[in-house]
Amino acid sequence: MITSMALCNLLPLVFPLLLPLLADLLPRVSALESSIKSTFMYPFPCSESIKICNSSLYHINNGLQAEQIAFFYSVNRSEITYVKNQDYLVTVPCSCQKINDIAGYFYHTTYPVKKDDTFVNVSGQIYSGQAWSFGGEESKFIEGHEVDIYLPCGCVERKSQIVVTYTVQLHDTLSDIATLLSAKISGIESMNSILIQNSEYIDVGWVLFIPREKNGLSKDKEGECLNILYIF
Repeated sequence: MITSMALCNLLPLVFPLLLPLLADLLPRVSALESSIKSTFMYPFPCSESIKICNSSLYHINNGLQAEQIAFFYSVNRSEITYVKNQDYLVTVPCSCQKINDIAGYFYHTTYPVKKDDTFVNVSGQIYSGQAWSFGGEESKFIEGHEVDIYLPCGCVERKSQIVVTYTVQLHDTLSDIATLLSAKISGIESMNSILIQNSEYIDVGWVLFIPREKNGLSKDKEGECLNILYIF
């Protein structure tokens, strides 16, 4: 039988042998986590009765001024609305499109590629991680070229609502997101299939569709509550 003292004596000898295995394992775990998260963005399905509508994209503060944001989203400055902490809502025309055989609601803009730009970095830093990947984007990121950017958006029948495309941030809860964007938790759940599996869990980087009430929520709707796990 190996005693605890013996294990302590063996550890300095065994640990160096384990280091190469750990070094090989950790990048794989990180890559797997990124790959899982990247699957949690999907287009909002088109309705036969609505082909185009106004939608909102939630732009997370990254140091850009409102005028710069308007330029990258190809909208007028008047379509940029302040939310909090220099985060903005960008109002865009959202339309039903088919991108590489995938149908859904999207907003199309273009981006002028600068030196060392990559699709992943531009999506994260300029478009809040909401740029839709349909394959082959990186090969098109050539300095001086303009590339197409497609951002998922949504349309609904109710005139009192506007769909907001929102990227989950650190420490967000579903309740916080609902309060921030004047939405019902039940409405958020119904618009996002990933929440049907486990409505008590959300993760950083998920792109959700939020049915925002244009005129705000009444007191009884604001009283909704749900036990939510914080993300970390």
